Amino acid sequence: MRVFEVMASGALLITALPNEISRLGFNEGVHFVGYRDERDIVPLIRSYLNNEPERLRISQAARAKVLEEHTYDTRVDRLLGQLQTAGRAKLAPARSWPAHRVRLMYLDFFSSVGLPVIVEKNSRA
Repeated sequence: MRVFEVMASGALLITALPNEISRLGFNEGVHFVGYRDERDIVPLIRSYLNNEPERLRISQAARAKVLEEHTYDTRVDRLLGQLQTAGRAKLAPARSWPAHRVRLMYLDFFSSVGLPVIVEKNSRA
């Protein structure tokens, strides 16, 4: 969340490497600046404070990408699309399990948390 807020504000993100934002399509040197050793942070900050064109290039690219691909609305739309594509069976596979497997899952869950299992004779579980 904070990563998106920093980038959307137009500020330059300087963050530790490795990180997960690369999996979201952000590239080091294009959308953010990365460091591997904490001793590199202050020199990086000084370098980018003294190089406004480069700082602006990176921060503006990041801002554009966040506002295009990572707003709440776009992320919700993407999530809803994935849910529709996945279908109900993939989202709730236990609904198609036989009763004995459901009972076994109840037993496993309740025994793992130390709660007694109370099941009525006429219930599915």
